[in-house]
Amino acid sequence: MKSAKKNWVFECLVEGDNDLVGLVAYAFYKKSKHDLATQLRKNNTPEEEIQEQVQSHHDSVVRSQQILDGFRNQAKTLLTVVHSNIANDVTTRLEREHARKVDELEKKKKKAFDDAVRQLKNSAKTYEQASWWRRSAKWLWNGFSGVFAAVITTVIVGGILFSIATEDEKKQMTEKTVKSVVEQLSGN
Repeated sequence: MKSAKKNWVFECLVEGDNDLVGLVAYAFYKKSKHDLATQLRKNNTPEEEIQEQVQSHHDSVVRSQQILDGFRNQAKTLLTVVHSNIANDVTTRLEREHARKVDELEKKKKKAFDDAVRQLKNSAKTYEQASWWRRSAKWLWNGFSGVFAAVITTVIVGGILFSIATEDEKKQMTEKTVKSVVEQLSGN
């Protein structure tokens, strides 16, 4: 008698070590075997008959591609639901964290704004406007500073020119300067 090669459900369902669908499908197969044995025990079926029916179930699964595909489809459905639940959970957590961060930043923004307003109000309260005397003096100084600068510049430049001029030129410059000042003062 020739020995027939034994087929294993695991090999029919799982395509490799990384075949998550196949591994979950095999778990569904094992559960179906367990459920069958449990139901038969509840019905007080003798253990020998339970073993025979479990073996018959195994053989039916190995021979039927439709049953094997059913287990793989159950696995795909479960994994899709698990993936969806995880994605929803992660999305919900991220949205909550985002909302928390936005609230936190809004509170910081409001606090910074309130602090700036408070500082501005305090600055306004402590601001002391200068007296009219001081404001007038400042106004005059601002107006006369240009005149003073022109006079100082004229004196310096005139002094340099006067120091390098000859005696005749110095005499003429002095006469012209005195004449100009007299005309200015007399209003001519």
